[in-house]
Amino acid sequence: MRKLLHITMNEILLLVKDKMAVVWMIILPLGMTVIAGFAFGGFSAESETVVIDLPVVNHDGGEMAAVVLDILSQTGSLHMEMEYDEESARQLVTDGKRAGVVIIPSGFSSAISSGQPTALELIVAPGGQAAPLLEGMVRGVTSGFSGVQITVDVAISEVQRAHREPRPGL
Repeated sequence: MRKLLHITMNEILLLVKDKMAVVWMIILPLGMTVIAGFAFGGFSAESETVVIDLPVVNHDGGEMAAVVLDILSQTGSLHMEMEYDEESARQLVTDGKRAGVVIIPSGFSSAISSGQPTALELIVAPGGQAAPLLEGMVRGVTSGFSGVQITVDVAISEVQRAHREPRPGL
């Protein structure tokens, strides 16, 4: 423990002696953060939340698809549009009228319920600024499902294991 304190004190003394090190380690990163914040409008009290119109095509109609739709609808930066078929939704993205489209494939709910792999399809406009945001949102939804599925699988395997093992004292 004493060695750690000596090393820490030595580094602090070196830092105090080298003023440029302080600039490079503390002041410069803080300055860059403030500049980036102003550039992207993060500090403005009047900044509006960007809302992305997102067509969603639901080929499944099952219970898990409804959960996905509910999660996406609770995202404040998304306005879901359900009135499109897949072809017209894809065309909106191709024409640059929408940033992306989410397609829930048929059999999505049954695949989730049975533990089979499945995925939502996200089509984004090439070079669109909203693409990373949409990808992050869809990944968040799907990672939640995979986490739930892993938890369910572990719980089922533990219950099955408990019923196979003899109980002590019986």
